Amino acid sequence: MSRQASAPVLVLGLVLGLVLPLAATGSSFASARFTPNVAVDMAPWVHPTVPPACTDIQANAGDVGDCRLAGDGSPPSARGFGAPPFPASTVGPVLAWVDLAIGSSGHVVTAVQTALIAAQQTISADGDFGPLTAAAVVAYQVANGLAGTGVVDAATAAKLGVTNTVAGTFPPSGFVWSGWGYNGSPALADWESKMVRNATAWGKVEAQRVQGNPDVMDLYAGFVSEISLNGYVINDIGSYVFRCTASTRKDCRELGPGALSNHAWGLAMDINTSANPMYTYVTPPGATTACGVAVNTDMPKWVVDIGQRWGLYWGGYAWSSGCSSPSDIKSATTRDPMHFEFDGTVTQAHAIVARNRDTRACGAVQNDAGVARNACGESLVPLRGWRVPINVKAPAGASAALVNITLTEATTSGFVTAEPCGPVAQAARQWSNGNFSVGNTVANLSVVPLDSTGRFCLYTSGSVHEVVDVQGFFVPATQAGAAGFVSIDQQRVLDTRDTNTRLPGGAASALPSLGNIPAGAIAVLLNATVVAPLAPGFLTADSCARLNATGPTSSNVNFATSSIVANLAVVPQVGAATPASACMWPSVPTHLVVDTQGAFVPDIGLGFSLVGPARLIDTRGCTDRVGTQVCNKRLGDAQMLRVTGAHGTAALVNLTLTDTVGDMFAVVDRCDVLAAARPLRSNSNSGFGRTVANMAIVPLEADGSFCVWVSRSTHVIVDIQGVFEAQGTLRFVAQTPTRRLDTRTM
Repeated sequence: MSRQASAPVLVLGLVLGLVLPLAATGSSFASARFTPNVAVDMAPWVHPTVPPACTDIQANAGDVGDCRLAGDGSPPSARGFGAPPFPASTVGPVLAWVDLAIGSSGHVVTAVQTALIAAQQTISADGDFGPLTAAAVVAYQVANGLAGTGVVDAATAAKLGVTNTVAGTFPPSGFVWSGWGYNGSPALADWESKMVRNATAWGKVEAQRVQGNPDVMDLYAGFVSEISLNGYVINDIGSYVFRCTASTRKDCRELGPGALSNHAWGLAMDINTSANPMYTYVTPPGATTACGVAVNTDMPKWVVDIGQRWGLYWGGYAWSSGCSSPSDIKSATTRDPMHFEFDGTVTQAHAIVARNRDTRACGAVQNDAGVARNACGESLVPLRGWRVPINVKAPAGASAALVNITLTEATTSGFVTAEPCGPVAQAARQWSNGNFSVGNTVANLSVVPLDSTGRFCLYTSGSVHEVVDVQGFFVPATQAGAAGFVSIDQQRVLDTRDTNTRLPGGAASALPSLGNIPAGAIAVLLNATVVAPLAPGFLTADSCARLNATGPTSSNVNFATSSIVANLAVVPQVGAATPASACMWPSVPTHLVVDTQGAFVPDIGLGFSLVGPARLIDTRGCTDRVGTQVCNKRLGDAQMLRVTGAHGTAALVNLTLTDTVGDMFAVVDRCDVLAAARPLRSNSNSGFGRTVANMAIVPLEADGSFCVWVSRSTHVIVDIQGVFEAQGTLRFVAQTPTRRLDTRTM
């Protein structure tokens, strides 16, 4: 690498492993997390085997991924979920017993069926005495020493605890049956005020589609988001319905509170009902058990496994003791594969959410239509395609923010794009604000436009952790303290290679001078290039007063052992000291090269205008050079490329180098300056096979053009973000670096 490669790379952010006492983030990104990536096998799980029941230790710790949370059989009211009113029938006078047999119907049949269900018989309490009820009566009679006639006589009724009564008044006052539930009944007004809906979309399920108990909505959110994002298509979903269970009379006539469905408590949901019908399976001819009959379902095993990890019991395992495996011996079994319910306590629900937040990343994101939704990743690292909204808490009138975007722990190569959070016209992003690869931590400074709420969105093309620190804002020129940009001739103010003495690690070292920056500057723009550090680490450029008082609270350069990495840094409050000063804090001993390039000064200097973002050049595509179309052509060694499309005095650009053939550096400047002499500085450093993105402020010629010079063959991509010009209406306000997003700590 050339000794002149002290590159101005606009890079600021947090190095992996640095613990910073920064303010809480302003992002709506929440932290719940996904399990390791499931295999997307869409084959339905038609012969399920029930996992073992969770122990109290597992349930109370929220560690339910490898077990079935079936609860202790107690009603939700005993598990912390409140006590709703119940549509109880009035009791009529007792009459002489009348035997019941096939063909009988009415409220007394319902009472008999309810008693048989309590005795572990697999039937429905629907008030109609059919063959299944008769078979259940025979089984009960034989088990209790009665003649197995299938007729409920006085002796059988007495054993069941059922009497014959005149039907009472039903439903009671305040309850209105809609044919499917009592939702909206006046008697339920207070109870239903406690139920909540999903305020944002969950994965691919729209907002307001799911209603439930607030203590389990995070479980629902994690489950629904994960299965929909992993490819299971949810066509319909039902949740809160105030009714009794499907195995009884749903209208609750002649039943008690124990017959209320978990749906009535907001503790259950049904998914894709037509593809997953509730059905009672019986032993087919020539078979030995109903448990071996294939379940009619479209649920893959991984969907059920995800529900299990979120504490939701799957109805496809069967009710009334169910089938633990396809080989269990059951004459009949009722399966309800559409159904997922929570059978634990409120405390256990909270523990499950907390546990899952330790294994996966979930949060509020925007889709390409600009609609907010909750999403979850497959691990601790956010997913490809996420657009994370970030509230930078901008001052009134701010149009753009100067932010440091640091990318780390990537599972693949990719890029990020900072963009408005509204609808995206083209799903294929047309510019980037940083590039990442596996095993590297990279950072890039960017100016990002803000919406009226002070937000922007960060899109990622691959799975990577993101850290965003705010350095300042561009505000109207009339705002107090706003400063214009003053370009100065680049001046080298430090090069430790001249004395062969590295800066010490873990301490602030003051720059000997800041060169010819104007008096009163509120911030200085400088290039800091780390050369040959003795270990991996980070470098922070900040005011000496703050570094000496608090140590580093952000970083400007992330580096590996013996690397060469350069970043353009904005050091605020340089005029607060006399004389103005800036300090460098490397975490380990390293050589350092520092060049000053400009300053922000109140009442003078150039204004800023947002432009684009837009791509000015990409040598991987096709360009017209003097009437000849050239496609996918790298710049050659020591070659210069003219770039057009800007205006003003200086342009704010993002310079990306990719497919580089070897160690090299690049410089952006006026074409006449670069043509006059070999460059003695750089704006970016790269190496074989790397992709590196850095921001630069480049002076322009009269026609708005500038040039890129490269020392070795590479592809070059240039995106413009704004221009500095006399008529620019925005000025800069610096602030102490403030963290607004760190997906590693959520």
